[in-house]
Amino acid sequence: MQYNHNLHHANVGNLDERETGEVHTMTVAEWNEAPWHTRLWYRLYRNPFIMIPIGGFFVFFMRYRWPKNAAHVGWKGIAAHNAMVVAFWGGMYLLFGLPGLLTLLAVAIVCTWIGVFLVYLQHNFEDTHWGRKPELDFETAVMQGSSALDLGWWWDLGTGNIAYHDIHHLNPRIPSYRLRKCHWELQAQGVLSSDVIKWPEALRSFTLKLWDEDAKRLVPFPKERTTAAVPAE
Repeated sequence: MQYNHNLHHANVGNLDERETGEVHTMTVAEWNEAPWHTRLWYRLYRNPFIMIPIGGFFVFFMRYRWPKNAAHVGWKGIAAHNAMVVAFWGGMYLLFGLPGLLTLLAVAIVCTWIGVFLVYLQHNFEDTHWGRKPELDFETAVMQGSSALDLGWWWDLGTGNIAYHDIHHLNPRIPSYRLRKCHWELQAQGVLSSDVIKWPEALRSFTLKLWDEDAKRLVPFPKERTTAAVPAE
């Protein structure tokens, strides 16, 4: 996971390296050229009612058990980690029975919903930034392509302040408990030019699906073309 996360940080905002990101984004040009089955898959993939519950379950309970590049980086640590997870769940069952196990499962599922919701918003909002090398500027991609979410103090507490994702990408060595303070101090000094995203814009961001390379913004799906009826002579 650390290896994959480092790849994501190194390639943030790079349209030629999108496989390192958490949420796949197509461009408008790619959408226009895509066959119907690719469009259908992408529509389902970007649907929040599929992405959050089903995608969250898949990522946490399946994909994270054997992450991408696991064989390349080293599988023994992952196998040991999975064994400890199984032992932990087994211990919960032995100590608290089926109610304890179901409670743990319910908490884990809700956490996957919150996790996918948050990960989506970290780089998917209207004024995000994508580009291609050599024109792509790393600092611009980091600061404009990563969000700063102001969803309330309790949200920041529960998510370890990672909602201030622009600061995290700018300097990953800043500990999470300092991200909130760092963001607001830089905002007060006029260093940060981007506005924070609050709940209305956060929810609206889930209607944005494609990156428009001409307009430089994330946009909804285009309306399907309809063939006008030819009047009878």
